[in-house]
Amino acid sequence: DTFTGERKLSDEVGMIAALEAGNVAAVGEKMYNVFEDVLGLSEVNAICEKMREFAPYGCQMSGSGSAVFALFKNETDARACREALRDFGTVYLCRPLTNE
Repeated sequence: DTFTGERKLSDEVGMIAALEAGNVAAVGEKMYNVFEDVLGLSEVNAICEKMREFAPYGCQMSGSGSAVFALFKNETDARACREALRDFGTVYLCRPLTNE
């Protein structure tokens, strides 16, 4: 199913293709959580706005809002974003798993 929201349409087929190709930039472009539009949590919006200052591939709320995450091009940008988010609470820097 395709959900409509204020931001963009979800694209499950495109997301699956991006994941299968290992294309992190495309994954970031396809990230979408319909609950962000429905819930309209100001905290999530503020966190994503701050994260976007560091040019992530994508930023979104996880599930129904227990966390917010972003995908970055490099560790330097991710670390800078982490430092900028310290005032929002606990912040973790994670690395993706590889197929190795």
